[in-house]
Amino acid sequence: MRSLHDKRVVLNQSTIDHSIILPTTAFIDRHLAISRLTKTDYDDLVVHVLVRLKQSKTIKKGRWDKTRIDFRLEDETFAHLQPIADEIHDLCLEWDTGKGKLGKATARMKYDSSRPMCCEYLDEDRLKTNAHFFLVESSTTGVYGDRVPLVDLTSVGRFRKFDNNRAETEFDIVAAASLILEADECRRFMTAFTVEGNKMSFWHFSRSHIAISDYFDYHKKPKHFIRFVIFMTFASRSELGYDPTVTRVHDASGRLQYQFRIGDKIYQTLRTLAELQKIDIIYKAPRVWAVTELHAVTKAPIGETMVLKDIWHDAGAKSELEIQTEIFDALRKLDEDGDHPAGSLAEDAKKFFLHIVSDAPVQVNGVDDTAPAPNNCSTLIHYAAAYEVRDMPQPPSTPRHTTKIHQRIIFAEECESMYDLSKYSDVALAMAQLIQGLYFMRLAKYLHHDISPGNCLFHVAADGRRQLKISDLEFAQPYDAPFNETGVTGTPAFMAVEYEHGRHLWTPYIHRPKVFFRYNFAHDLEAALWIYVWFIFNKVPDCLDLEASAQWRSEVQYCRDALFEEDQSLEREDFGRGDVSSQEATEAVSGLYNRVPGGACIVSGLKSFDVLADLYKRIEATEPLDVGVPGMTRWDPENFCRQDYTFLQEWFMDIHDRLAEVEYSAISHRAFGRAAARRVEKRGREDSQEEEEREVAAKKLCVRADGGETDVQSPATGVQRD
Repeated sequence: MRSLHDKRVVLNQSTIDHSIILPTTAFIDRHLAISRLTKTDYDDLVVHVLVRLKQSKTIKKGRWDKTRIDFRLEDETFAHLQPIADEIHDLCLEWDTGKGKLGKATARMKYDSSRPMCCEYLDEDRLKTNAHFFLVESSTTGVYGDRVPLVDLTSVGRFRKFDNNRAETEFDIVAAASLILEADECRRFMTAFTVEGNKMSFWHFSRSHIAISDYFDYHKKPKHFIRFVIFMTFASRSELGYDPTVTRVHDASGRLQYQFRIGDKIYQTLRTLAELQKIDIIYKAPRVWAVTELHAVTKAPIGETMVLKDIWHDAGAKSELEIQTEIFDALRKLDEDGDHPAGSLAEDAKKFFLHIVSDAPVQVNGVDDTAPAPNNCSTLIHYAAAYEVRDMPQPPSTPRHTTKIHQRIIFAEECESMYDLSKYSDVALAMAQLIQGLYFMRLAKYLHHDISPGNCLFHVAADGRRQLKISDLEFAQPYDAPFNETGVTGTPAFMAVEYEHGRHLWTPYIHRPKVFFRYNFAHDLEAALWIYVWFIFNKVPDCLDLEASAQWRSEVQYCRDALFEEDQSLEREDFGRGDVSSQEATEAVSGLYNRVPGGACIVSGLKSFDVLADLYKRIEATEPLDVGVPGMTRWDPENFCRQDYTFLQEWFMDIHDRLAEVEYSAISHRAFGRAAARRVEKRGREDSQEEEEREVAAKKLCVRADGGETDVQSPATGVQRD
């Protein structure tokens, strides 16, 4: 069986897991409705078009004329679908005369398998589709020659004469839809269609699932195709999947930008901060830009540069603002109880988190923009035969479909990811501040669940102050929340090894009456320490020359791959325990780092895992709290002590201070060298000038000694001498 994953575009397993097959009538009712038409009007329009098509002989003898599979080429077989769509358009306008319910066409169909499609940043991408519906009024001002801009495609179609290669057909249509959804920031969902022989199928791609209509013979059931063409031609832009709150614009330099309307404010993008890393349908689709607010009337930029994050998250999940608020409220309660040293914990903690200006769902036509899950499973076809016919892997026996909510967040600070840090002193400072921020989360009894360099941001203020910010709280949960058994969350390369295995590793539990496992505060700490390990094995120190850098890569590549490539959890477990592989890895990097100033100090940070191991052993030697509720057994949070966090924080601050001295010394040495060179150059010029003066004086003396005349004047009289 051919899988979609074997192809040129990486499509996540969720693309298959979240696909559903609907009866065609159910698909039409759900996804092909036009709000301007009542069901009675829609049915009457379809009947009118069908009757007139039969009268014009476009439908003759129970089939669409001139679309026969006995033609030699696919273009000869299906090219006639375009004039059919044009005729349906004209007949709809005929029906609408005097009614005014349809209005002008939004899109039209084009059959042209020779024109490649493109977008602004994927100019070379060519998608295998035969036909498409395109906007009558283009949404872009770009010039693309004979290529079709993806942003104008409301739907794509893939046609084949025979149904003997369905997996390839379905891959082509999924790949095209995936690219369009990811390439166009104005797109919320989209529709597509496939034809194989006489069998047609409709597709709906959203952020919650992929809905596919069951196959039908479009010759025997022409009403289905007529209804599809009517929808794709006359539905509004928002009904076709476009976001009315986003506008494509070009800035003064001609670069493509976007304007987002959030409430009564407008923000325009300045540059992209986070690119999408993969093409995937069922995905949070986070996009991040640096933005500036625009004046409501003049559209001139006002205020400082901010950050806009556009994301689809699960319905029912708390927003980042809500989670931040709960953390700060918990810390304020501790302030009120007076159980902690003087000062405001809530106010002190705020600097470790991003300042959120706004965090609200996107509003489309006055309602929250969502991608509804197909909850009415009675209409779904989840039997094996349906998937076998399609040559598709079967979905899970109990597929999990979750409604997604479209959210936009405005942050006040523009930061850089820890991935982008180049100085180890900054890395050590960020580590110390990260651990301090995690301690505030520990006090608030909140777990992050996804600590990684991409979620730990470094902010440099205008006055030069540097501060680590903990972001992406979408997986964060209270420590006493029921354990989530739906699967692990987080970034695999930085995930705590225990959490990855789903069991405790540091103490035998054979004598415990009940075995349990749940995420705890030590797992957030371990994820933070893996960030430091990642830097040591992936970032070349600035002071290494090219030859040493090449040698560095060669020496540590094996160890790096063993720790951070996929399916390396056993090697990571050995490293965390300090076993042989850990010693080999440490020796590999130590031998190299010791050659550079401060190298031994950098590598000393690896010993932080010894502190973590002691924490694990101490915690897992205690008795867990069992409140008698399934999924609620956990370690006592009070056993995760302040001293553990303070020790690690001070450790990395000490590394930062020593590295800062080394870097300052290196800068001073370079500055001293440049100053010395300038002094030598200046002294050389002075010596040269003195030498020239001595030569002139010597020549004058020689002339005088020979009795010759000189033109030198007497300093006393200014009169020439003989």
